Order: sequence, then structure tokens, then C-alpha cells
Amino acid sequence: MLTGNEANPVLKALVDHGIQITAIHNHVIGEQPRLFFVHFWANADAETLAQGLKAALVHAGTAVH
Repeated sequence: MLTGNEANPVLKALVDHGIQITAIHNHVIGEQPRLFFVHFWANADAETLAQGLKAALVHAGTAVH
């Protein structure tokens, strides 16, 4: 789940790492902050996928170690 401010940077990072976005949607009309759900698909080795997900998560307000 992403806020409106997080969505574009996260989506860009996923795409930049070869991860395909398959859907973006929200469940509630008028909620604040706006929250978005992202569905994605990728087919690569575990290390490549982990690097792409890590690159996206740093933009999502998620602690990444």
C-alpha cells in the first residue's frame, strides 16, 4: 500500500529494475491520505528481484536494511 506521494517513485524504481506493473488501484473513495495498491510481476533470479524490490521500498517509507 502506497500513499500518493510514494506511488510514482516506487513505480519508477520497479520499472527501472525490470519489474512490470500490472495494476494500480485504491479501495476507498475520498480517504486521506490516498492509498494505492500496486500489483507487479517479474521473472528473474532471487538476487535481481531483491535488488529491484529494495530500490522500490526505499521510496515507500519502509525501513530497508
